Amino acid sequence: MRIALLIILSVAIAGVAVFEVLGRKSGAGEPPGLSDGRLKACGQRPNCVCSEYPGDPAHYTEPIPTGNRAKQEVMRSVRTVIKEMGGTIEGETEDYLAVIFKSRLFRFVDDFEVRLDRGNRLLHLRSSSRVGHSDMGANQKRIERFKEIWIARHSGS
Repeated sequence: MRIALLIILSVAIAGVAVFEVLGRKSGAGEPPGLSDGRLKACGQRPNCVCSEYPGDPAHYTEPIPTGNRAKQEVMRSVRTVIKEMGGTIEGETEDYLAVIFKSRLFRFVDDFEVRLDRGNRLLHLRSSSRVGHSDMGANQKRIERFKEIWIARHSGS
């Protein structure tokens, strides 16, 4: 009985240590950034969602129409929504934001990126985990939350 408890305790400690290391590793990474002026494609892991590539249905989400809003108004509103959601802006250009979100437990870092496509009047979104394979739907939920807040702020305007 005592040996079984020691084994269980050892496995639990090892598991916590692994997640702690992964959390620190995720904090050392960089946002994916743009590739040829677009958000990067997701790749094979299921822990990514992106609106740039409708030909990748496993990772695709619809972009957000911006209507006739001025670029400055759109990007100001994006920053407001990000702050409301608890994100931290890590990088910014006139049409792009790189944001991070950290999980409460182990401080895992997820990247959230927004690109304003002025020509098509769309906001493209990408949310992905820096480490691991599955995110249990966290990135999809984050994108849906962003869309909900955006729509609530801009419905009727």
